[in-house]
Amino acid sequence: MIFKSKISKILMASLSLGALMTTSVVPAFADDNQSDQTTTTTTTNNSMSVSEALAALEAQQGNTLYNGQCYGLSAWYAKQLGGPTMMGSGHEYAQDIGSDYDWASYGFTVTNYPSISDIKPGDIICWEAGGALSPGIYGHTGVVVSIDSDGNMVTLEQNAENGQVVSQYNRTYSQTTIKSVIHKN
Repeated sequence: MIFKSKISKILMASLSLGALMTTSVVPAFADDNQSDQTTTTTTTNNSMSVSEALAALEAQQGNTLYNGQCYGLSAWYAKQLGGPTMMGSGHEYAQDIGSDYDWASYGFTVTNYPSISDIKPGDIICWEAGGALSPGIYGHTGVVVSIDSDGNMVTLEQNAENGQVVSQYNRTYSQTTIKSVIHKN
């Protein structure tokens, strides 16, 4: 009984931490009458699924992420998916996010100059500089919420028409050249 009560305490403590965690409790001895020693291994899982990360990003609408720039939104989202730390990395061009990081080492695939069929919900999208969505030198970035077969997209972006807050937009595939999409595998 001592062994079972210790398991309960360990599990309750793990659940109260509030993080995404997995806890395994392994008895040191198979027979709990011999000893009540246990070994506890706790692993923190820092990444969400694409659907969880999209839901978390949608919940941020109206808020400013990081510095309010479009790059900050994609950096926040990538972090939720277990991607690279983008803020403070020294990179600042939204159009180059697909090539500035070793995405494959984080379990992502980058598609340069994607076709409509290459773009999926949950992808980070990077538009080239100099287009309607990105008239400056930096390009623009956001996250695809949905896309249809004609290239009509719903995106979440920051530092666009609604200012430096997370907002939802309707975009089209041909509106501005898409330099890359970054897809979590």
